[in-house]
Amino acid sequence: MTNTNFTQNLNAMNNNSSNNSMMNFNQLSGQTDTSTLETIEYYFNELDAPQELVETVVLLLTNPFAGLFPNQIVNALEIALSMKRKHTNIAFLAPMQSGKTGTIYVLVNYILPALGLLKADENVIFVTSMRDKDLYAQNENELQKPYHIIENGQWTQKSSKIYVRKIDVFFTPPNPGQLVRHGNIKLIIRDEDQYGCGEDGTFDVGFFQELRAALPTMPLLAISATPFDVLDASQKGYNVSIIEGVRPDGYFGISEMIDNNLVDDFDNFDPLYEYVDQGKTVITLSYDMHEYMTHLLSFENGVGIIRVNKGETAGILKRVVKNCMGASVFPVIIGSNGHSDYSIADGINQVRNHVMNENRRVLLIVVNALTAGKDLKQLKSHVRFVIESRCKQVANVAQGLPGRICGYHGNRNIKVMANIEILKRYAEFEKDYEVFFDKKWQSRVFDSGAHQMSSQVSIRKVSSESTVRDILSVHDFSVHQLNTLGQNLANLPTMSTETFSKLMSLFSPLKYESNTKGFRLNINNTSVRIYTSYNHMDNRVQKMWGKSLVNGQFDDTGLHSNDTSILISNLPVNHPNNKLGFTGIRVIKGGKAYTRARVLNTFNNSMYN
Repeated sequence: MTNTNFTQNLNAMNNNSSNNSMMNFNQLSGQTDTSTLETIEYYFNELDAPQELVETVVLLLTNPFAGLFPNQIVNALEIALSMKRKHTNIAFLAPMQSGKTGTIYVLVNYILPALGLLKADENVIFVTSMRDKDLYAQNENELQKPYHIIENGQWTQKSSKIYVRKIDVFFTPPNPGQLVRHGNIKLIIRDEDQYGCGEDGTFDVGFFQELRAALPTMPLLAISATPFDVLDASQKGYNVSIIEGVRPDGYFGISEMIDNNLVDDFDNFDPLYEYVDQGKTVITLSYDMHEYMTHLLSFENGVGIIRVNKGETAGILKRVVKNCMGASVFPVIIGSNGHSDYSIADGINQVRNHVMNENRRVLLIVVNALTAGKDLKQLKSHVRFVIESRCKQVANVAQGLPGRICGYHGNRNIKVMANIEILKRYAEFEKDYEVFFDKKWQSRVFDSGAHQMSSQVSIRKVSSESTVRDILSVHDFSVHQLNTLGQNLANLPTMSTETFSKLMSLFSPLKYESNTKGFRLNINNTSVRIYTSYNHMDNRVQKMWGKSLVNGQFDDTGLHSNDTSILISNLPVNHPNNKLGFTGIRVIKGGKAYTRARVLNTFNNSMYN
């Protein structure tokens, strides 16, 4: 148990006027309350944290240069507790731009070493799963920077214990085994799940089939705002510890955008309008695009961001904006193709300079850029609108342009255009991740047009809404019973003597050795299928026989009877084509028809399944 009360330590540090580097905790965080402090203390007690760690956390939270916030401390302590409990698959789910990187930084460099879960010569590798050099540089700068601790009463600089690697580098032979051994790696962190796993990825093979086999206790920590592959796997029986990150009061996310009516529906939006004037084609801004540009013009400076699917479209839009807006708006294209003015990182820096230093208005036209992980930092306060054109995948829509303006800022006079139904579903997920397991919620996602949760998890229609009939009873009668008791058998459909004789004739060699395909038994409200009417290699009656179960449904068997069906296995038991091992009939009785709702299911291609 912790010897020194955390709250007492905090108060003592805040009241220590001789320590000029300290700052009042509430002034620093702007969001600390008694509940947060009690939560931190709870985890200290659960972890049996040493006094050294208590004092370090107080210093981190009261030193403005540390740049760490209570939610990051709480999240890091909960992850540490999961590791202490020997969990090997851990999923850290936290809102976009809420401080996940800071959580990892404090977890690895401060908390794990203090708890003895990471020794002095041991390290952690952080794999950026999205093959993107700008995101890699961003993570490298923030996670590999030195950290500071108090030693002998002085702040001492230490090298970060985190190695940042791109996923393709991590799995380039002789890695990952050599890197893990030589680097003395004791924890692997997977950042985002969109491109790092699955049938086309390498993480599933490289980690689960190689490293995990060789190092079964090696912890894997997956961090994401949309870890749908991990959640789906946990629902289907895979052993995953799920940690939901703290959502601070000052955070601005998708839920706040929806609650404040900041979102317009994309709904076939096109930024350009084309018409013919005196035989000449004219391209100008569409009505909706002009409305968004007018909103940008209402500010002295700022940036509007729009995603387009093609470089050619970006070029046309840039030219039209110049013609329509003149010098009042400066259009810039960023992306990874030949139509771009700048790369992603250089473009963001240029836009930031134009807006914040030159006091200009900019239209940032995005081609295949600005997705999960990219941080606009101070520029978020100057974003006037975003228009997200992606509409087919929950992760892409939420983590696209709307996700880039999430975080901690006071900008609320902002317009957002996206698939509003997808964002509403994501907002529900953001408030309670367990809604992911709700079939009704999945159905609403499907109806919004998003048949993909992420690159790895899809929602597929197993069956459409249909009229079905339940199977109420199944009775088998051998040819011996039919010959012995005849029409006196209970549960045998009512039929004439002539019809019963025709039925029995099917069991004679004269019939089963000839073609019975056109043979008919006229029994009211009853369908009849005869074994010898079908190809013995792929026999329909054999399949129907196996699927005809009480409480099953006629539609699942391939039968469509409102009342009764009879399956006739008319080959002798010892006949080589008799795959049922039975000679006789099966009588299947059904109930009344009713409407069956559509059935959806999730399919997961990730390494967890």
